[in-house]
Amino acid sequence: MLVMIVASVIMNLNYVLIVFREARRMSESLVRNDRLKIIEGHLIDETTLEVKLTALEDTVAPLTSVQFIVCYKGLNEHVFTYLLKYSNDEGPGWSIYAIHSGRVVRSLEGNNYLIPGEIVIARLRLPIPKSSEGPVVVVVVSPGGSKSSWVIDDA
Repeated sequence: MLVMIVASVIMNLNYVLIVFREARRMSESLVRNDRLKIIEGHLIDETTLEVKLTALEDTVAPLTSVQFIVCYKGLNEHVFTYLLKYSNDEGPGWSIYAIHSGRVVRSLEGNNYLIPGEIVIARLRLPIPKSSEGPVVVVVVSPGGSKSSWVIDDA
């Protein structure tokens, strides 16, 4: 039992290291200082995640240039790492479910930015279904290279 717990902890740490290595590689050449923060995340089903994020300090624009890195264990017990880009299609990627600006809910049309205090609810569509065991590590990378992470463990 103890061996299984230790193995699980090591595997979860490995997820995090893989994701942060990928995020660092993506942001090395970027110079802007816009910052995003994931404030909440959960599973909707085995292929869909929902995360809430907000801008810190500076406006994030263009919002559709934000990318997500996800790392998780698939149904076949293999660990997968994917880069998800903005897409309104039904396939893998991410889309905006809502943008909350105080009590007002606004759309992305004509306003491809996120200002501090606003909250974006993003839906992430995974290419391969997630296993019922193990967490999903999510890292959001802003156009300027800032990163924020969240571990979703709704299993």
